[in-house]
Amino acid sequence: MTDAASANEPVTVVLVHGAFADGTGWSGVIERLQAANVPGRAMARH
Repeated sequence: MTDAASANEPVTVVLVHGAFADGTGWSGVIERLQAANVPGRAMARH
């Protein structure tokens, strides 16, 4: 995102964890994102 129009669009951060684990390892990151009013989602890729 480099132009001004893109900077004003809502953003959701998606964190993907692989290697046969679930997304709970991202809980600290999700908490910090939420504290900054940035929506975040964690998911596992199997």
